[in-house]
Amino acid sequence: MLLIQFGHNDEKADSPGGYADPAQYAQNLAAYAGEAQAAGALPVLVTPLTRRRFDPDGRLQHSHGPYPEACRRAARSAGAPCIDLTDASRRLVEALGDARSRALYMVLPAGVYPAW
Repeated sequence: MLLIQFGHNDEKADSPGGYADPAQYAQNLAAYAGEAQAAGALPVLVTPLTRRRFDPDGRLQHSHGPYPEACRRAARSAGAPCIDLTDASRRLVEALGDARSRALYMVLPAGVYPAW
């Protein structure tokens, strides 16, 4: 089994070299799945983990736009299973709320890691 999960960086249009529009993202995922199948592996596509962004009223903001659905589409076209981590993590983070969901994510002050 090979778990394949992308999307956080693909959706960043201002990231040089990292952006893929949703159609290209889906094509890339389907290609990875096809290569895994050709090598005898079972590819499982995984939608992106939800970002922990709450608005001032405490509502979780949806942050991945069309990318989770593009992943689901790619899984269908490749005949591969798909784990909907976007939906599962969104439901968990919403249930916990802003303060309690903080423990699920690496939240560090600036300067702790050189690249952060």
